[in-house]
Amino acid sequence: MDPTRTDATRTAKRIVIMVSRNSPDWQSAWEATEALVVMALRLLQEKQLIPRNVQDLTADIRVMAKERWGLRTFIVFDMFHYTYNPDTAHLPGQDDLPVISVYVGKSASASMAGTPTKNKVNSDIRAIHNATGPGSRPPFVVDHADGKVPFYSNPRSSKAV
Repeated sequence: MDPTRTDATRTAKRIVIMVSRNSPDWQSAWEATEALVVMALRLLQEKQLIPRNVQDLTADIRVMAKERWGLRTFIVFDMFHYTYNPDTAHLPGQDDLPVISVYVGKSASASMAGTPTKNKVNSDIRAIHNATGPGSRPPFVVDHADGKVPFYSNPRSSKAV
């Protein structure tokens, strides 16, 4: 894919998939993340939030993180983000992308995320980059389930982003 392409449908986007514990996809969200990404792509195409050609799209996707809590699993991936730089992605103001949210419960829905969700998702991805330290690369895996507290042995800074 040509990163200089100016097609408006191929502008950088960040997608957050929120999987509820009530979803039949709860287990696979953690164990087979790629299947949830493909399911989200199909839904986003149906809702006309992304271009229709899945074969083209899969090459333009980068899974950034998956994070598990007691009631939700979150999967975040970027599309068409040709300027992504993991060495600077932890810095304030870096990679503030528009966000599309996909909710997967007993049914699935998708929509453009509002400003609070957009800000939270972008900030959380920067914080994970910061916590995982220099040289770290996505996809990042963060597990809070069952009272687990993630430990980061080499954070970039002790200051929260």
